[in-house]
Amino acid sequence: MSEFGKELERRKISAQTINLASIPTIPDNSALLVIAGPAVPLMAGEIELIKDYIKKGGNLLVLTDPDNKQLTFLLKQLGVNQLEGTIVDNNTKLYGVNNPSFVLANEYFEHPIIKGFKTITLFPVVAALEIDKASDYQAEALISSAKLSWTETGPIEGEIKFADNNNEKQGPHTFAYALTRKFLGKPQQRIVVVGDGDFLSNAYIGNVGNLDMSLRMVNWLIHDDRFIDIPARMATDKSLQLTQTSIAVMGFGFLLGLPLLFIGAGFFIWRKRKRR
Repeated sequence: MSEFGKELERRKISAQTINLASIPTIPDNSALLVIAGPAVPLMAGEIELIKDYIKKGGNLLVLTDPDNKQLTFLLKQLGVNQLEGTIVDNNTKLYGVNNPSFVLANEYFEHPIIKGFKTITLFPVVAALEIDKASDYQAEALISSAKLSWTETGPIEGEIKFADNNNEKQGPHTFAYALTRKFLGKPQQRIVVVGDGDFLSNAYIGNVGNLDMSLRMVNWLIHDDRFIDIPARMATDKSLQLTQTSIAVMGFGFLLGLPLLFIGAGFFIWRKRKRR
C-alpha cells in the first residue's frame, strides 16, 4: 500500500505504520486507524488496544477479505456481519475482465463520501457485508455489487453458477458501509468497513476510480469534509493490454518482418551499386 501512503503524503496527511505489539496504546494524535486484512491472528493485547481505541471514539478504516477470520472480533464489536463466500459477477466480461471474482462497482448509495462520484471502481475478491440490527452504530450503505451477482462458496474456477442450496445468496450485495456514533463532548466517531483489502494496494489503486474513492473515504473519516469532492490527480494506468492476435502480429513483425525488410533494402542497395 506504499502508493496509497504517498498519495496521502502529497495531501499533507502523514501515514505511519504502527506495531500494536510494541506500544502501550494507540497515539492520541491519531486521526484515523487503518486495519487492512491481517493474514495472521492478532494477539490478545493487540485486540484490547483496538477495542479501547474504538470505545474512546477513534475513527477507523477496516478492510477485510472473504473468509478472513482475523477480524471477526472487530466486526462483531461494530455490528457488522460478513457473509460466507466471495462475491462473483460473470457480467464483468462485458468490461473485458475475465475473472468473475473482480467486482466492477457502479452502484453507489447517497452519502457524503459518494456525493458527485460517478466513476467505476474495481474491487478484486470481495466479501458481502450485512449490518446487525442490534448494532450501536448508525450504518449507511456505500457500495453494492450488481443485481446478477451472488456469493460463491465453492472454488472460483471454470464455469460457475449460482446454487441456492449451498448457502449462496443472490445479489445485489452491499460490501462497504459507513458507521457513525455520537459521543458527548467529542466529534462524531466515523468508521468505514469494506469487504476487500486489495483495492488500495499498489496493484489496483491506479485503476479507474479506486484512488478517488480511497481519498474520499479518508477525508470523510478524518473530518476533512471540504476535500471529499476534490478529484485526485494520478498518472494513468501504464499497463498495456494486448490480445493474443496483437502479440502474434508484433512477434512476427519483429522476428521476421524487420529482418526481411533490412535484407531486402541491403540487396536493393547492393544491386544498384553493382550496376554503376
